[in-house]
Amino acid sequence: MFDATKFRAMREAARIGQGRAATALGIQQSGVARMESPDVGANPTAETLSRFAALYGCSVGDFFTESPEERALRERGKELGENRPARGPAVRMTVKPGARRSKSRPA
Repeated sequence: MFDATKFRAMREAARIGQGRAATALGIQQSGVARMESPDVGANPTAETLSRFAALYGCSVGDFFTESPEERALRERGKELGENRPARGPAVRMTVKPGARRSKSRPA
C-alpha cells in the first residue's frame, strides 16, 4: 500500500523541497504536500509515482509498504517452503492451421 511517510522520506533523501518537486513535475506544491500527508490517504496513479521516482532517483516500490495481510501471506509462504513461482511450469500452445490444439513443453 502507498506509504505517505516513505514518500516524504524519499523526497528528503533526494534533498528536494516540495516546491522544487512540484515545479519539476508541473503540479502545485499543495499537491505534493497532500501526497505526503498520511491523514489524507492519497492514492496516486502509477504514472505520477513513476515521475516522482525518476525525480527522486529511487524506484516506485520505495513508496510502498506491506500491509499486515500482505506480510502474513508472505510469511505463510515461507513457512510452507514455497520458493517456486505462483504458476506451474510453462506450457506452450501450438496450433497449426486445420489441426487440433496440442500441448507441448518448451525445449
